[in-house]
Amino acid sequence: MRKQLAVAGIALFPFIVTSAHAQVVIEWRVLGDSGNQPDPTTGFGSVPYEYRIGTYEVTNTQYAMFLNAVAASDPNALYSTSMETQLRGGIIRSGTDGSYTYAVKPNMGNKPVNFVSWYDAARMCNWITNGQGSGDTESGVYTLTSQNSISAITRDLSNPDQVFIPTEDEWYKAAYYQPAAQGGDSDDYWLYATQSNTGPTIATATATGDVANPAQDVANYLAGADWNGVNGNVTTVGSAQSVTFYGALDMNGNVVEWNETAFGTFSRGIRGGSIGSNQLSLAATARFSVNANNNFANNVGFRLAAGAPPQPLILTGSDAGIIADGDIIDYVTLADSASLNVTGGTIRDGLDIGGQRFSVRNTQMGSDATIDISGGILEGTLQITEGDRTTISGGTFEDALGVSSSTCTISGGLYRGGVTISSDAFSIAGGFYEGGVVFRGDAEGVISGFNLIEPERINAQQQSVVRMTGGLSASLSVSDDAEFTYAGGAINGFVNLTGATSTLIIEGVAFYQSGELIDFDGATELRFDTADDFFAFVPADTMGGSDQFIAETIEVTFGPGKDAGSVRAISSTTWGGEIVLRLVEPSGSFDVNVDGIVDFFDLSDLLNALP
Repeated sequence: MRKQLAVAGIALFPFIVTSAHAQVVIEWRVLGDSGNQPDPTTGFGSVPYEYRIGTYEVTNTQYAMFLNAVAASDPNALYSTSMETQLRGGIIRSGTDGSYTYAVKPNMGNKPVNFVSWYDAARMCNWITNGQGSGDTESGVYTLTSQNSISAITRDLSNPDQVFIPTEDEWYKAAYYQPAAQGGDSDDYWLYATQSNTGPTIATATATGDVANPAQDVANYLAGADWNGVNGNVTTVGSAQSVTFYGALDMNGNVVEWNETAFGTFSRGIRGGSIGSNQLSLAATARFSVNANNNFANNVGFRLAAGAPPQPLILTGSDAGIIADGDIIDYVTLADSASLNVTGGTIRDGLDIGGQRFSVRNTQMGSDATIDISGGILEGTLQITEGDRTTISGGTFEDALGVSSSTCTISGGLYRGGVTISSDAFSIAGGFYEGGVVFRGDAEGVISGFNLIEPERINAQQQSVVRMTGGLSASLSVSDDAEFTYAGGAINGFVNLTGATSTLIIEGVAFYQSGELIDFDGATELRFDTADDFFAFVPADTMGGSDQFIAETIEVTFGPGKDAGSVRAISSTTWGGEIVLRLVEPSGSFDVNVDGIVDFFDLSDLLNALP
């Protein structure tokens, strides 16, 4: 009997792993109901644990990302030439061995990848498990000993980073299971992966390969989806809109999907039916296997599975939470006046601060919430966009950090993805920064010590007011209406000022420019306020063009008793134009006009001649 349509597991769980290459993102559906009974008709479908299944079949775009990361040379034949030569294939290879690159055909990026063997799928699982990028393909969940040979499968369901090919029971449950108490069939299992015991309607296709007649009871089978000159072609994943109880799409039709279950020595299971299948092949009662090294089939693909994500840490009201060494947390929800102290462990996906699940989007912190981080690893962008206080004294931040809480104090930590601060009361006294530091909005505060790794820079933007009294930066940029005071530490490279009202103040430090560009917008103010000796040197051969350095005003302000000879030199050999040097003493000031090309200009004699 047909039951009411229902969808479980609506929440999406994107899986994002950072690397230097383009990232494969898998959208997951979580399957609960651990320990469910098997289908009484077939004996399949019982799974004693919570796990995840991919919402969609793996696409050509995702597989091409995998190839571009690992198959510049392709000793394991991860690429099949049929992907290019056959109209149902979706990927083109260019270049020669050692420098191969891969691209998807027009209109084929969101179609399911085909012409892939079981071993190809296993290697992609290992690669994602090992962090993508340069991650290993030969070990992880699957230990491969040759192109088409495997010696072990090592699953760890407690490790949410592991990605694998679903077992037959995992695949079967995701496709056909729905508890009778939640609208399912009387025995908890449907005959088809459309939440129905009636055979699906045959899909047709648009000119670009979307399903033209989408509905809950539609599947791409019996060669009904004709497009691109092909009688029965693959269609855009999810476009049929037939969804299982847990929210997975296309588990009937399109491509038949590999599962992990072995059939003898050489074969692995496939289920679900495909573009050319008949209706019976889509049913729960249909079970098939093919040789695991088969990579020449236009109707065979796969979807991924993973263990259940760790339970979130949810802190509300006046809760006080702690994450310590050994703790593995997928994400944290922090709201109201709750507090969190991180002394170790790993937060995999970042923080949800204010009640919205955190992934890579901006989040909201409860207005009275506080956060203290002194250690651990934070994987995933952390955006703290409200709140009372943020204090960071340690930890490793693998992705970007953004803070605009009322106060922000950073005294340590390693920041790989860059830091953006908009807090109106910040203090940076330490830390190593590999991705640059940006101050923006109404940010106001002091840098007293840190290490900004070359070639990254300090960026003072918008209306920020920043004072640097210590630390090391490779370069500096001041723009918009920002004001930056350089009163200590070291800036060793490029200095750039842009914007009509941006200001750089050099105060009481040795300001030394050697071999790099110092570049001024014509309306920007450079001011030296100092009671100590300093040395200013502008290398003319890298000045950036005379149009950027005309009618500039450099103002030097002396404190009481200042020795005029301490302003030693401003040197230029190729710049042409006019600079007004305004030398200000408590008793008054005068201008020195320098026209034309100047080989060397020593101010000491002029200053000594002041009345």
